[in-house]
Amino acid sequence: GIISYETNVITGGAGVKYFGSSASGQYREDRVTVYLRAVSTQNGRVLKTVYTTKTILSQMVDAGLFQFVDYQNLLEVETGYTYNEPVDFCVTEAIQKAVESLIIEGVEDGLWQLKYPQEMYSTAIIRYNKEKLDSGREDELGNTVIDNRPLLGIELSAGLQQYSGDYPDPLMKVFGGAGIKLNWNNDWSLGAAVRYGRLGAANAFDNLFGSLDLSAYYNLIPRYDLTPYLTLGGEIMYKKENGAKFPMQTSEASKYYFAVISGVGLEYTINKTVGLNIELNNHYALSDELDGMPHGKLNDYFWAAKAGITIYIIK
Repeated sequence: GIISYETNVITGGAGVKYFGSSASGQYREDRVTVYLRAVSTQNGRVLKTVYTTKTILSQMVDAGLFQFVDYQNLLEVETGYTYNEPVDFCVTEAIQKAVESLIIEGVEDGLWQLKYPQEMYSTAIIRYNKEKLDSGREDELGNTVIDNRPLLGIELSAGLQQYSGDYPDPLMKVFGGAGIKLNWNNDWSLGAAVRYGRLGAANAFDNLFGSLDLSAYYNLIPRYDLTPYLTLGGEIMYKKENGAKFPMQTSEASKYYFAVISGVGLEYTINKTVGLNIELNNHYALSDELDGMPHGKLNDYFWAAKAGITIYIIK
């Protein structure tokens, strides 16, 4: 039997317009749920009941052009297409999947037997059990759910950073880092890292900075394997100068600075061993001498964009 047919379970889309040219796409998901029951003809006892769910996808893509080709002559062009999965095919697939589930689970429960017992290790049964295990990790929208995030991991990262301060023409510089990450629970994480990279401005300075960062992370969608997060922390920075190029610059060989880190990121937990992340953050120095020239009322700061990989050593 078909026990439910839900419409507009998920809807969404995206589009772009630029100087009269446009393109967009939209999608919608419906969902049908089927149950199948095996009943004993000897005593009427229900032997097994299974449920299967199938999504039904609808898509629309269109593009347009709106432009003056000459004085008082306007060109307007539109095109597009719509695709809807046939409902009867999707229902048939759901029923076929229910039959497969009923047969395999009935064999595993001892309700009926295979003609050849060695087929218990066949590809079909192995694949079905893997699908069943994976579906148990998904929510009602098909997103992978994480019960508990891995506890402790080692993170390697690299990215680009750009100074903003008293000198014009800031340069984009490469940095790298390594650290540890402790998932306190699904919502909160703590991290410590060391970073090395350069900051500079054209014809002004180009210095090497090392830092020790301590940060807290808050996962916005903690139960999903793909979650955006917010981060806030602090760092102590060590500057190694290459030499002043302007007379007004200080000439210390090295100096320590403190900064506040804030940022946003996106983390994807592949499995209990590996996680990937991208992050954009701001490092606001508690001093205006990061570039060696204190000037004005605002302190120096820099932006950093990084990508990293986390190898979890304690699950």
